[in-house]
Amino acid sequence: MISLTTEAASNVAMLAAQGLIVRLLPDGSIEARAPEDTRSPGARRTASYRARKASQNVTEHHETSQSVSSNAAPAPSPSPSLPPSPPSPTPPSSAPTHTPPSAPPPGAGTHEAGLFGAEHQPKAKADKRLPSTPEALRIAAIFHRKALTPWTDKEVRAFKALREISISDLEAVEAYYAANWPPCRDKNILRHDLVTFLNNFRGEVDRARVAGTPAQAAAAKNFFSGTPFATT
Repeated sequence: MISLTTEAASNVAMLAAQGLIVRLLPDGSIEARAPEDTRSPGARRTASYRARKASQNVTEHHETSQSVSSNAAPAPSPSPSLPPSPPSPTPPSSAPTHTPPSAPPPGAGTHEAGLFGAEHQPKAKADKRLPSTPEALRIAAIFHRKALTPWTDKEVRAFKALREISISDLEAVEAYYAANWPPCRDKNILRHDLVTFLNNFRGEVDRARVAGTPAQAAAAKNFFSGTPFATT
């Protein structure tokens, strides 16, 4: 039986209090290892490293104590025991997997795919309220707005509510507003702000098709007077 000094016994008790499994080896050294757990591989590697360092420190203290006590009394012969079990292998950490971005669906960039989506922005932190699709940019041009001028939240919601915009409808409205610009309450019936234009876009299309050319603008004004389309 191997006797322990008071200091070695204190170290063994300290390791056991930390939750480590402590073994006294035949050569008089002390082995401490962490019990099996379900922690992540990184946490297990850290705990195993700390256990080995603690075991080395305790072994050094124990060997020093044995060398001092051997001068006074012969060291007892160690009793035969089973060889120490090899340390359990640490499972390799799984390498992070990278999933390539999926290809955009057909029609990406159209009105149905989202007109103010981040996929149209050149920068990651670009303002999502900037017009980014052909339809939104053409409507901004109708009101002589720059492409880098953000829309208000109300304008964005009104635009998205339109869903699909026919190219022929957009061309008719573009020609009508270009021929009668700028909005003037006494001279034409153009919408004065973008959100009102978007909320009444279908009516603007009808108005543009009736007005047709600049020469018919006066007839269009008389035609829509007294109707909801006459408000600006």
